[in-house]
Amino acid sequence: MIIDEQDIMRIIDSSQYQINDAVKQRIKKDNLEYEPLNQTEFNKYILDFLHVLNDDLVVAGRDRQVAWHSGWNENLQEYIVTRDLDSLIPKYHNKNILAKLHGQIIRTETQWFDYKLHSYVVDTILGKHLNTASPAKVVEIGCGTGYHLFRQQDQFPQHKYFGLDFARSSQEIIKETNRPGVTGAYFNYFNPTRNVRLTDAIVYSVASLEQIGEDYHKFIQHIIAQRPKMVIHFEPIKEVFDTENNLLDYLHHKYMTKRKYLHGYLTTLQSLEKLGVIKIYDTRRLHYGSKFIEGHTLIQWSPI
Repeated sequence: MIIDEQDIMRIIDSSQYQINDAVKQRIKKDNLEYEPLNQTEFNKYILDFLHVLNDDLVVAGRDRQVAWHSGWNENLQEYIVTRDLDSLIPKYHNKNILAKLHGQIIRTETQWFDYKLHSYVVDTILGKHLNTASPAKVVEIGCGTGYHLFRQQDQFPQHKYFGLDFARSSQEIIKETNRPGVTGAYFNYFNPTRNVRLTDAIVYSVASLEQIGEDYHKFIQHIIAQRPKMVIHFEPIKEVFDTENNLLDYLHHKYMTKRKYLHGYLTTLQSLEKLGVIKIYDTRRLHYGSKFIEGHTLIQWSPI
């Protein structure tokens, strides 16, 4: 089976988003191939998942800063040698051949399937906000190696881009790429400061807030105080899972809980909306992910 435009629109499940020409060309060129697991393969997957849940897993939190610095530094050193932007794609995107699509576990048969599928979805949704003639400030929170940020600039060069991250090697990567219009800056999720102003900016995060677990209240207050135009999250959100009726949802929820990923974030935003502090424009489960986690639920909101 091959990923096509209909797959992307089925993932997003909303007519308010349109796939732009650049993404359409990538979908056609990449020719992403996959097959659903047969029953024997699926049973083995479930057994492997249960074994993983019984293991000691690395947990998210403040102590992971050194590990992320080391990981992004590995990408940096490869980029210095190759000068190839593809070397900035995090290695975890090519770690497993199994993934999740449309509620099923699949076996991928194309290199970097996970990353490429992910990029089609992220770029289609962000494109709704970035495909404008008027220059804007675009800020990625937890930009890592900058690979999402650079893709957005390639498609929408009229904007000014800022990549914020708590790993110093992230800023070193952005400096090394030396791309006009892209600036890197240090950002501490746990104690944010106004070194980059977010007022009227388009702010987004892609699987980065997962690292702060339940310690996100200062982050939310920081965003509200800065009053960006729009905040767009692609993050693992446990509240969307049906743990009573769906086996995969139950396992994903257990995995995210054991790793201490983002917990209660959507519920907190919903409480703030009831208080009239923010407005949530869209909450959308995207039904795709990696081997053990469906990690990219869409939330769009802004301060009022």
